Amino acid sequence: MRKKFMIITITTILFLIIAGCSTEEDTGSDESQQETVELEDQNNQEEYLGKNLDIGVLGTPPEISDEKINFSSVEIEELSIETVEQYDGFFIMEDYLEKAADGPYSDIFEKSDVLFFFIQTEAYYFPFVEDEISYSDYSTRINDEEIYALGYYPGDEENIRTWQLDITAQDPSEEEKEEIIKGLYYEMFNIIRDLEK
Repeated sequence: MRKKFMIITITTILFLIIAGCSTEEDTGSDESQQETVELEDQNNQEEYLGKNLDIGVLGTPPEISDEKINFSSVEIEELSIETVEQYDGFFIMEDYLEKAADGPYSDIFEKSDVLFFFIQTEAYYFPFVEDEISYSDYSTRINDEEIYALGYYPGDEENIRTWQLDITAQDPSEEEKEEIIKGLYYEMFNIIRDLEK
């Protein structure tokens, strides 16, 4: 009974307090697409049911164990359009956000045909695609601590798509936070799968 109550509680928490939605920022194009991401069937958040995904990771891969998800670590020196396009999606983890944004990588993020997720960014995607904007300056101005991940798909210049996945729970316990984050990763996997259709 207690386990059932906990599952219902976590499902309710995920459904009510995690808002996964993207932002449409001014990119100079009127054609940017805004995506709304809502956690669908909560039972699917415990298991990924789509096709196998190969995800490149700059930094330490997330601790998600799923036989259909393969994470491959990539060194920052190896970043190129050719490298990232080998994967279905690409995660830039928190410890590499500033290096990736402030390095010579903006063309990779802006011109690759792959969906990027910037994990725990406080600066949206602008510092990653604009050389004139530093990550630390922009994150200080924005400082959005609710963002857990920001998805960015460059498409073509007229078809940029973004997704924002937030943690809005007030003071969740460590166990609740781990479950919320796990659910957000499964939602990222679903976004990657759906984008490729």
